[in-house]
Amino acid sequence: MYLGGLAAFTIGDYENAANYFSKLLRDYPDYKREHYISENYDPDPDYSEPVKPGLTKLLFYCQIVNAPTAANGAAGSDAFAAFQQFNTTSIKVLSTQVDFAKWLLNRPHKYQRRIFLNEDYGDSQPEQYRASMLPRMDKLVEKGWADLFPAALKKSGSLKMRAYLRELTNPDSLLKETAAPRLVEVDQLVIKSYFYQAKVLLNKQNFDAARKMYRRIIAEYPDSAASRRAEEELPRVVSAATKFYKVEGDKNFHPDKQFGVPQTKALEYFEKMYNEDPENASAEYALYYWARALGTEGKVKKEVELLQLHLSKFPKSKLRAKTLYLLAFTYGNNPLAQHDKAIVIYQDIVSSYPRTEEASEALWQIAFLEGVNSRFDKAIAACRMLVAQYPKSYRYKVAKEWEGRYGEWLRSGKKWPG
Repeated sequence: MYLGGLAAFTIGDYENAANYFSKLLRDYPDYKREHYISENYDPDPDYSEPVKPGLTKLLFYCQIVNAPTAANGAAGSDAFAAFQQFNTTSIKVLSTQVDFAKWLLNRPHKYQRRIFLNEDYGDSQPEQYRASMLPRMDKLVEKGWADLFPAALKKSGSLKMRAYLRELTNPDSLLKETAAPRLVEVDQLVIKSYFYQAKVLLNKQNFDAARKMYRRIIAEYPDSAASRRAEEELPRVVSAATKFYKVEGDKNFHPDKQFGVPQTKALEYFEKMYNEDPENASAEYALYYWARALGTEGKVKKEVELLQLHLSKFPKSKLRAKTLYLLAFTYGNNPLAQHDKAIVIYQDIVSSYPRTEEASEALWQIAFLEGVNSRFDKAIAACRMLVAQYPKSYRYKVAKEWEGRYGEWLRSGKKWPG
């Protein structure tokens, strides 16, 4: 079996040589050949050398030569499985070589290692001679990887290959030096794929998923150029999302044209817009219209909650007068009907924001609520103030009309009708 394998190897029949070597190593793992240690070449059984180190290298060489066939043979059509099988064999062979190196170190000084490199070396250990003539083990492994890696990567995909290569690059792995540069290559493929996926998700307005993808890059590749780039992209997601949600919110918000119709779709967009970045200036706009949309659904308690949040969070907002007006209007109408609380807020608008459209409207609402409560003197005062200060207001004529009506009721001692 031993000589048959060597003969097949000599004539280049690597497939049969591999079969012989595999069977010999499997059935006779401790097989040894005599070793000559003196100048007279006298055999000494005590120094008989195991053939396993040489045969494993020869077998490995045969497998590398046959690697393309193996990929479509023993492992079927799964190139990744063939690659894994190859590396399992590589580790076994490398381990054997390490053990052999340790064995050499423990031999007495008279052991002549140079005999393995002598072309006139006898027939007692031809497998060691032939093995010494082959390329170095790392070169053999690299040859196998060159043949198998591209197809294996295509079969497995970059994520599966990355996980496998990370195992091979752990500090104790005998393949770490071979696997390390391939892992760098695969990492670049993964990163490229992640950024592409994030871009596609962003274009599809799937902002949460795009954000998760960038955060995945940061988590999986911390302190890298990729993570820094992902960090820079995250704020752009917020900007794109708020812009998109505003456009869609405005497009679906028609409370004036659809009186009494809940503005639910717009509500969803304004809520998302606010949650994208609650501290950004765009949040002022989103929060206000989110609250207004809630009002169209009759969810007044939640509406009031959001309006109060707006007032406390954005005290210098350009929408403050509108926010105060909406809050007062909500308090002043059913189902809350807290008229006095509404009047106080309307008065604040008139005194704090006299040049806004909301100021004239606030005066009209004060006049109306005071009248509803039969406080006609105060209602008249509000009407007169509106007429005097806002002659261009569309409430001007109706205020003059109601001023007279309130005056009649005041003089006659009537109450608000109804």
